[in-house]
Amino acid sequence: MELSQGPRVRFSPFYRSSQKAGIQVASIYNKMVLPVATDNPTEDYEALTQRVALWDVGAQRQVQIYGPGALKLATYVSARDLSNLKIGVAKYAPLCDYEGRLINDPVVLRVDEETIWFSIADSDVLLWIRAIAGERGDQVEVCEPEM
Repeated sequence: MELSQGPRVRFSPFYRSSQKAGIQVASIYNKMVLPVATDNPTEDYEALTQRVALWDVGAQRQVQIYGPGALKLATYVSARDLSNLKIGVAKYAPLCDYEGRLINDPVVLRVDEETIWFSIADSDVLLWIRAIAGERGDQVEVCEPEM
C-alpha cells in the first residue's frame, strides 16, 4: 500500500530517511505520516531499552498565535494563567472545553512579544483556536508554521 501526499496527509522531512532506516509500520498523527516500527519488533525493543532509538518527531506540530492579542488569547484558551509568560519560557498549558474536558495538553512557548506557539498532541487545536479568536474578534493570526 502507498500513501499519497496532500493537504490531508503530509510526510515529515525525515520520512524518507526513516524508510531507508527500515521503518515498515506508520500511523497518522496530526495529519502527518508518523513512522512507528521496523519489521523487527524485537530489534526495535532492544534499541529502545538497551541502545538508542531515533524517532521522527516531525508530526509534533505547532499552532502559532501571532498579533498584539496573542498572549491574551493564549491565556483565554488555556486552563493555566499564562498572562505573565515571559519570552523564551515554555509551560505546560492544558486546553479544556467549556465543560472542563481535556482537548489537548500542549507545551506553550512565548517566542516573542506577539508570537505564541502551542506544541500540540494529535487534535485539531488549530481550528478550535481559530474559531475562538474569530468569535471573540481578536486581532490575531492563527496558523501552523512550517517548522
